[in-house]
Amino acid sequence: MLSCPYFKELYLTRSSARPRLLFAVDKVGEELHFYSSPQPQIPYDKSSLVEAVDYHTKFPSRRCNYASGLICFSGKCHSRKDALTLICNPITGKYEELPKVIMYNTSKAFLGYEEFKVIEAECFTHKTPTFINYKGKLGGINWESGDTGAKLRMWVLHDVEKQEWSSYVYPLPENDVIKLHEFTVAGMTTRGEFVMFLLDTFKRFYVFYFNPEKNTLRSVEIQGFGENVSSFKVFVGHVEDFNFF
Repeated sequence: MLSCPYFKELYLTRSSARPRLLFAVDKVGEELHFYSSPQPQIPYDKSSLVEAVDYHTKFPSRRCNYASGLICFSGKCHSRKDALTLICNPITGKYEELPKVIMYNTSKAFLGYEEFKVIEAECFTHKTPTFINYKGKLGGINWESGDTGAKLRMWVLHDVEKQEWSSYVYPLPENDVIKLHEFTVAGMTTRGEFVMFLLDTFKRFYVFYFNPEKNTLRSVEIQGFGENVSSFKVFVGHVEDFNFF
């Protein structure tokens, strides 16, 4: 049944209407474990929620990047050794190996699109931002902290040829968890909410949804990762698709 084209297309259509968060969890033992959970439609009369994750698969790697529902793994290369690069579907666990190449230094593989343009971004002078799709435009976002609290700073590219950027600053509402812990931005939902998560893996794991238009900050506690967690990666808007592998 899973190999039936009709089932695959129907599943993709329904999954596209319910995008999920995909978690790449680095555990002790040189393995990445993949989980996912729904992107909750949090009622505005609630400021917090609890979600349990679904476990999918694991791979013997500690680095990965993500694009369009697929994961790219890059093995660590040593002098005159073959580099192992895999493209996998984190839901089915199936993968394809890319042609082997000879590397003479430690390298990384990236999964993306063939067509690209060079973009100058002098505004990103301090640290590399998280790049997002902001209403169909390229956006880059960082978080900053200071005496007045935490805030998000976003740049949006309006014209690729003229390299025209605009900047926005969003102070975050008061939150005791964010105040005491370091966090990072994972991306943006189709509803216009920024998704953030804590970098501290020794505490309970939270994902935060910040709506800049309503100035609301809502937290979701994610449960089910187990023990021996050393780090996380969170990917927003994941659509489960059986058409790949």
